[in-house]
Amino acid sequence: MAKKQVKNVIIDTNIIFELLAENPLFLDEIDIIGHEFLFVSSVSVLETYYGMRKNEERQTKELFKSLNRIYIDKEIGKKAEEIMFQYRGKRPQLPDCLIAATCLVFNLELYTLNLKDFDYIKGLKLYKPKKYFQHSPF
Repeated sequence: MAKKQVKNVIIDTNIIFELLAENPLFLDEIDIIGHEFLFVSSVSVLETYYGMRKNEERQTKELFKSLNRIYIDKEIGKKAEEIMFQYRGKRPQLPDCLIAATCLVFNLELYTLNLKDFDYIKGLKLYKPKKYFQHSPF
C-alpha cells in the first residue's frame, strides 16, 4: 500500500470564513488535510478579527486555537517585498503578498478561493481540494 504524502497547507481568510459558517464542504476538506498539517497566517487572523462581530468571538477564538499559527518575521517580510516589487504591475494586495510569502518561505500549499489573487506568483503551490474537487474553482 502506498504511503500517503503529507502536505502542509495554509488556509486563506476566505476558507476561515467558510469554516466559521460550518460549511460541510470545507469542514470535510480540513479533515482530509488533517489538523496537524493545517496552518494559518497571523495576517488571516487579523483580517478575520477585523470583521468579527461580538457574538462570533468565542467560535472564532476556538477555531484559531485549533490551528498552527505562523507569525510574520523578517524572512517573510523580505519575501513579501520581493513579491510586491516583482508583481507590482498586477497590483497585489499587501495581505496577499504576506500570505504568499509565508507559503514560499515555509513551503506550504495555499488553500484559497481567490485564485486570481495568487495564481501568477511563481513557485507558489495552490492546494487542490480532494473530496470536492468537482465543486472547486480549480
